[in-house]
Amino acid sequence: MKPMSEKQIARWEKERAKGKNFYVVKNAIIWSIWMSITLSVVEYISQGHIRQSTVTISVIVNFILGILFSIWNWSSAESAYQTSLRTKKMETVNQ
Repeated sequence: MKPMSEKQIARWEKERAKGKNFYVVKNAIIWSIWMSITLSVVEYISQGHIRQSTVTISVIVNFILGILFSIWNWSSAESAYQTSLRTKKMETVNQ
């Protein structure tokens, strides 16, 4: 895994300070809203109307998918962060 840049480390430290649960829920909500709007637009363009049931199901399914995606993304970012810290520490020791 490629180490993070100093800018990425600083950004991730701010994000992780808020906690994993906050990160997961925030990103799941954003994902759910974005995807539900996108799918509603597609439904309107293709069918000429938007069904409430489709929107409701879309919000629920996309929120669940958003949670899964956010957990995976957190784990990836945390792994890259830890790798970066170890790399940084080794560079400091070797100097």
